[in-house]
Amino acid sequence: MQSLIDNIETLLYSHNFIVIPGFGGFVAEISGAFESDGTFYPPHKSIGFNPSLTYNDGLLAQQYAESENVGFNEANGLIQSDVQELTNALNIWKHVRFGALGMLHKTENGIIFEPSNQNTFLQSSYGLVPVFFPKIEAKEEVSENTNVAHFTQNNERSGSNLFYKTVAAVAVILLLIMFPIRLIDSKSSVNNTLNEASFVPVADTIIPQIESMVESGYTYNVIIGSFMTKEKALQFIDELPPTYKDECRVIDVEQRYRVSFKSFDSESECQTFLEYFKKDNRRFADAWILKN
Repeated sequence: MQSLIDNIETLLYSHNFIVIPGFGGFVAEISGAFESDGTFYPPHKSIGFNPSLTYNDGLLAQQYAESENVGFNEANGLIQSDVQELTNALNIWKHVRFGALGMLHKTENGIIFEPSNQNTFLQSSYGLVPVFFPKIEAKEEVSENTNVAHFTQNNERSGSNLFYKTVAAVAVILLLIMFPIRLIDSKSSVNNTLNEASFVPVADTIIPQIESMVESGYTYNVIIGSFMTKEKALQFIDELPPTYKDECRVIDVEQRYRVSFKSFDSESECQTFLEYFKKDNRRFADAWILKN
């Protein structure tokens, strides 16, 4: 079962949709930085679990094949074995910690997932840790002669210096949160040594960069199939009804051939289409969104 946890954690660094065949699927989305009880947390991935997502798209099996150095069919066998071990543990103990993702609970209504508030699956936040800022309280000193409470000059200076140091520290943290160090890897692993860091020194350079990011954007694709070879993907398209066939195309991403039915420039438009598409087409109830 530990191998199942390790492989899913590895995939979460570069994927937001991971299905455990016959068990359920984990869905992740990026959440911004937040503050709680004086502690500032960096951006992270919020992870949810959907037990109805059981279709084997081959992504987890491919990861098993690479990490365990086995063939694709043997990888699927290892997944089935680990899923059975996980199911048995839930039946016996009712509660199982699933690595850094959170806790799985077996209830009368099925499996409930309790996500962890802290994880490192967002590459742009790798290396950032929660930071606690205590409240600054002024210290009073009572004069022996006048019995009047007053602040000493030294305390005033000390409090002032502490205030400015705290403001400077907060500014640095906010800068790191808004413009985090980005790690770039070639194999979805945080152990690679290739990385780059950049700082934006002045405000007038920030706006053009943001505008450039908005203009370039991403392409959001509705994926209805995922295959190990391009030939299998084309065969899948060829067997579809003509109304679907004309809209499909093959996307080669990370040694997987995904069949895209529709593409959108807006994530919200793609999500809206996907919801109606799955309702009207039960055959593609496991369709999902791939962001390029």
